[in-house]
Amino acid sequence: MVRESSARIHVGVTLLAIVCAALAGEAAPAFASGTTNARMDEYRVRAAFLLKFAKFVQWPRDGSLTFCVTGDEEFGFAITTTAGAANGGNGRDVVVRNVSPKGDFSKCDMVYVGRDATKYTAEILKQIESVPVLAIGESDAFLNEGGIVRVFVEDNKIRFQVNGSTAEKRGLKISSQLLSLAAR
Repeated sequence: MVRESSARIHVGVTLLAIVCAALAGEAAPAFASGTTNARMDEYRVRAAFLLKFAKFVQWPRDGSLTFCVTGDEEFGFAITTTAGAANGGNGRDVVVRNVSPKGDFSKCDMVYVGRDATKYTAEILKQIESVPVLAIGESDAFLNEGGIVRVFVEDNKIRFQVNGSTAEKRGLKISSQLLSLAAR
């Protein structure tokens, strides 16, 4: 029995590594050209990455996932089209909402704080600090401000960092397999 569990974990980690590597590899050529199309390609890869990421997070409730985007309309478009083409986290439906930076985020399961909403980060995170919301952002200070996942580009690849203790405080369980792949 232990052997079977170990084999499943190893296969899961390997599969996750392949998915992440494939996503990162897909993204690399898109970032180099610097065009608007390249930016949309980056957003599509980032959207697919985050939807895959959601499969390794457990929320305290079942049902569809509400993915809220603020401060980045282009990313909102990319996540909407990507979510429409694939299942979301754990095979759950994903509903995408664009929310004003001063809007209500308490009904979201995931919040993406885009570059144009960075100045509202503290307010947004304060609003969701006691609810199980996976807060995702790009800024260098995002995790220190109370965010859970920081997504960034490094060496033309999508990378991520995770604040596991904040996730735990909010009632979210992030797979140890995924945590092991996070940048330090």
